[in-house]
Amino acid sequence: MQGVVSKTRSLFQSTVIICLLTFSLAFTPQLADARDPWIDLTDAKAAQKQGNHSDVIRKTTAVIASRYFDGKELAKVYVMRAQAHERMGDLASAIVDYSKAISIQPNGFKSFVNRGMIFLRLKRSDEALKDFNAAIANNPKHPFAYVNRAIIWKQRVKLQSALNDLNKALDMAPGMLVAIAARGEIYWMLKRDAEAVADYSVVLKLPNANPIFHWWRGMSLNRLRKFDAALSDLNHVVKARLGAALTY
Repeated sequence: MQGVVSKTRSLFQSTVIICLLTFSLAFTPQLADARDPWIDLTDAKAAQKQGNHSDVIRKTTAVIASRYFDGKELAKVYVMRAQAHERMGDLASAIVDYSKAISIQPNGFKSFVNRGMIFLRLKRSDEALKDFNAAIANNPKHPFAYVNRAIIWKQRVKLQSALNDLNKALDMAPGMLVAIAARGEIYWMLKRDAEAVADYSVVLKLPNANPIFHWWRGMSLNRLRKFDAALSDLNHVVKARLGAALTY
């Protein structure tokens, strides 16, 4: 009888050990998988800082395939991969990834602005306008979307709409040079030359300002009949072009 009890106890212990081993083996791979997406995401961020876009794509693709993240965090991963595609010139893939991020997080801002900018580059202005409108609706206090929407208004010769958007951007970010330069051009197109001169003068304070702004300011000064100042600006353009030609 004692031998039977001993054998039963031994069999029970063996069964428990086997069950524990099976349980352990079943869950160990899942724990490893749970760590891998974090490692890949960390590597992707490091690659992004280094400008290694192919590595960003490879690592973010692994993160997405793991299905570990969802919601806002997953949308960020798609945006990261979209930016890498964009910088490598693969605009079609970038649009797909930005669109995926938007489907996950429709109240976002960055995906709409970035996709809109690609549409703008591809001359798909209707789609770009929809994206900038959505970005502004989601975050009306960010100036960048207003500046980009102003570009579309300018292309469509809706100059007052462009000016309104640029003024909104500058109300939020008074020193935003890209908005000041764009507004100067709109003022020039509206023949509001004194205001155009004021905006171009701000931009031309930069040490490496593009000589084209001397040209535009010179044109406005000419219309204001300030001929000496206009000639001075146009001479800057001639010297810059001559210098570039001699360097070439």
